[in-house]
Amino acid sequence: MKFAKRMNNFGEGVFARLAAMKQEKISAGAEIIDLSIGAPNIPPPAHVMQVLAEEALKPENYVYAITDTRELLNEASDW
Repeated sequence: MKFAKRMNNFGEGVFARLAAMKQEKISAGAEIIDLSIGAPNIPPPAHVMQVLAEEALKPENYVYAITDTRELLNEASDW
């Protein structure tokens, strides 16, 4: 298959670069938690899924991220 020349204008994809960076760290002995793509490969504990299901039914949980509560922002920052 021959690609159009305009395809040469595209550089390396961000996920390919992140995968290379991850592999470099693993090769150096680092333990990596990969949050780059957002597709979980390990299911959360049952109690987490239960709370998530309950909270997903509450209309008040559907707000724009820019209006997140100070409590949530603090917790995310502390984590």
